Amino acid sequence: MSQTLPYSSWCFVCGKDNPCGLRLKFHREGQSVAAEFTPHERYNGFPGMTHGGIVTALLDEAMGWATAFDSRRFSHTAELKIRFRRPTPAGAALRVEARATGSRGRLAFAVGEIRDSAGEVLVEAEGKFMLLGEKETRQVDDMLIYDPDSWRIFDPDQA
Repeated sequence: MSQTLPYSSWCFVCGKDNPCGLRLKFHREGQSVAAEFTPHERYNGFPGMTHGGIVTALLDEAMGWATAFDSRRFSHTAELKIRFRRPTPAGAALRVEARATGSRGRLAFAVGEIRDSAGEVLVEAEGKFMLLGEKETRQVDDMLIYDPDSWRIFDPDQA
């Protein structure tokens, strides 16, 4: 089952109106969230290679959505651990995917990876996220843009 996730107008990663942003559309796949992305050369570090900060932003966003899906709360990033296994090429199709791995108190945990079109893992990540309370989550939720088929954080019928 694949279901789109909401997005915003301002976010660097998913913001539809951010002129400098990546404009990714994330979707659920079972217990994971994923998005496809082909980085433009304007996001290069070295020629032909996507900047590590862009790659990190992709994983941060994916893991944040994974913890939101799992906990039904939005969060702030508390800690990221990134392993760059191979250079991430610009102009090549990539897939970012993440899933929640658990929670403890107000902390949620997730893992993510970026793969190339052949399925080779280029980057791996682990993250800790500080969960927002219900009131703060509702405030963020009120600012998001929902497509008709979007997963909703407060819809009890959507597991």
